[in-house]
Amino acid sequence: MLNKKQILFLLFAVLFSSGLFSVYIIKKYPCCYSKLKYKISLIFHNGKQTKSAPVFKHRLKNNPYRLHLSAARKNRRKIIKNDEQIRALVRKGALVQVQDGEGVVISRLYYSRRVLTKHANDVLREIGKDFFEASKGNCILVTSLTRTAAAQKRLRKNNRNATRVSTHSYGVSFDISYTRFNETPCRRNKLWKILDNTLHKFQKEKKIYVVREKLQRCYHVTVRN
Repeated sequence: MLNKKQILFLLFAVLFSSGLFSVYIIKKYPCCYSKLKYKISLIFHNGKQTKSAPVFKHRLKNNPYRLHLSAARKNRRKIIKNDEQIRALVRKGALVQVQDGEGVVISRLYYSRRVLTKHANDVLREIGKDFFEASKGNCILVTSLTRTAAAQKRLRKNNRNATRVSTHSYGVSFDISYTRFNETPCRRNKLWKILDNTLHKFQKEKKIYVVREKLQRCYHVTVRN
């Protein structure tokens, strides 16, 4: 028969080992952890209020993907084949590193690299700054940037909706989540509406093409000349 000290020690050991296991899972499988955290947040996030929240009218219009491809090819005629080519283009200055900044946070990337053409990076900064000011200090979350042709091929094996040729492979496209802001899941239509209005402004100024990807819950943005 165990005494009180032994029972407390065993209880502590179980809690400690479960904590270590949780840390291991988070580090080993960050993508699965993020998805689980997102689903849990939806369950506990304002339950009834979330269901009854009014849906705003989208001002953005989906631009046909052929226009995205046309703009990408005008910006850069050839697709980026692999990581070796990315490094060479960065050395030449044809691509620049994309950093977190005012109104912009880059998510952990699995198939893409933190690079864009200088013009595309400048437009992303403008979008982030406008959103930051309009939302009073919030940030957009960029979930994908430049994706090589080789990476796009790997992605197609796991995602049948991925196109054979992507504008991400030209260094002028990026994805912005409309359900996550400031690196956390968010069901507030207010921030989504501000993002929608911000992108609509750039779309109207003929700076970008946009299409809303419902499955990926993001806006696919291609920068025009």
